[in-house]
Amino acid sequence: MDISRWSTDQVAEWLVQNNFASFRDSFVSHNVGGMALLQLDYELLKEIGVLKVGERARILRAIKLTSRRSLAGHEVCRPNSIL
Repeated sequence: MDISRWSTDQVAEWLVQNNFASFRDSFVSHNVGGMALLQLDYELLKEIGVLKVGERARILRAIKLTSRRSLAGHEVCRPNSIL
């Protein structure tokens, strides 16, 4: 499934599966779905509560890798609810 079509709950599950569970509630409370996930940058992550630079870099890298795998047609680590 195209990441841009992920619901907020699917993004939350992706966070958990990618070891970012501590940010799950923040993403949910800010209504971050798939389209918003793909548009995140350092400043937006900071605004939603990801304060450490290293954490922001790790999240952005995971988004980029997941997006590339999805575009290439490869299996991505994605929530069970969308399998």
